[in-house]
Amino acid sequence: MEFTFLEFLKYDYPSILLVLGLIVLMLSNRKNKLPAVFTLWIMTIIMVLSLFVEFVCKWSENDPSLADIRYWTTIIKYLIPPTILMMQIMVLVENKVIRWLLVIPNLISALAVTVGPSVTGLTVLSFSKEYYFVEGPLRAFPFCVSLFYLFVLVIASLRYFYDVTSGYNTIIMYLAVTTVITCMLEYFGVVSGIVKYVQIIDIYLYYFFLNFVYQARIREESLKKELALTQKELELSNTNLRLLQNQISPHFIYNALFIIKALIWTDQKKASDAVDDFSLYVRHNIDAMRSNELIEFSKELEHIKAFLNIENVDDETGLVVEYQTEELDFRIPPLTVEPLVENAVIHGIGTLESGGVITISSRKTEGGYTVTVEDNGVGFDVEHTELGVGLESAKIRLESQCGGKLTFDSRSGCTKAMVFVPEQEHDHND
Repeated sequence: MEFTFLEFLKYDYPSILLVLGLIVLMLSNRKNKLPAVFTLWIMTIIMVLSLFVEFVCKWSENDPSLADIRYWTTIIKYLIPPTILMMQIMVLVENKVIRWLLVIPNLISALAVTVGPSVTGLTVLSFSKEYYFVEGPLRAFPFCVSLFYLFVLVIASLRYFYDVTSGYNTIIMYLAVTTVITCMLEYFGVVSGIVKYVQIIDIYLYYFFLNFVYQARIREESLKKELALTQKELELSNTNLRLLQNQISPHFIYNALFIIKALIWTDQKKASDAVDDFSLYVRHNIDAMRSNELIEFSKELEHIKAFLNIENVDDETGLVVEYQTEELDFRIPPLTVEPLVENAVIHGIGTLESGGVITISSRKTEGGYTVTVEDNGVGFDVEHTELGVGLESAKIRLESQCGGKLTFDSRSGCTKAMVFVPEQEHDHND
């Protein structure tokens, strides 16, 4: 009697549904980007192959002229279980050397089934003259290889999922135990044709488990990134606070107020201008405390001029300030250039007996803008001098808020502090 596809459908309809469902599942979740998803697809293809092999095996079962076809399809049926288990292990193992080592037991099993009879005379299976299926002396060899892979799978799974709860690891143990029990029951003839169903269902459960754990880890990593970002923002806020605390020093406030008080009696016009500069200086500092947004360089320059006007209000310091600002229409973090000017005034030319020149320049450079604060002061050792709170804070703000950079070039008689700001999308926009 010829075995038709319709009869096979009646015989193995559940397997067909399970394999088709597995394909639909993987296609519908292809965007999840599971690790080793290529290996999972190979496992699915192998299960499709097993259905075809099962059909050919049943089709050739009652026709002695198809003995060779039945023999080789039966051999493939013996090789599929350990291969599926090997592929499940490879889903977890990333090391290429270990992956290749895992192939060796399955390769030996394949050689024992295919080449073994001609070399040793020992067979895994054969067919009698009456065309009956006969198990040979090596019939347990593929089964032992499957048990070996099950053991390795449990160890690899427990190691891979070491950080999940024991309740989840129970799933791996369940898959292994049910597969072992099913294989043994079928090997000893208690049940028949069950192993393939267990294999497909195991792939289902394994896929769901991998997806669940993987997505849980994605969420955990996302949460860690959010926490790291929040921590970074907190550190930036603390940096801003330290900068502003250092920026508006009581010494500067007292000096400014003392100068304004003296000018009230000698030059009311200068006193009025000094009050305007001082209020502008304080307002810029307070605005910077309230916001981390980038500001126009022109506003930072206003802040710088207010500070320098207060420092030079009595015309006795001999301080000369030169502006070579070719570019004003770009954005920088607030209080990143002004501390450089203060540092030049206090530490650069502050130790000179008289006078001093500070040059503030801005220009367009490749990929962004460069602001340079240059003084003719005493200079300092760039490599072995720690930056103060104001300069360190300016450096951190530049790096974290816009990817900028602060560098120094110093020698006796010339110190340059250079701020590079990458060009932003909204620079030059109306």
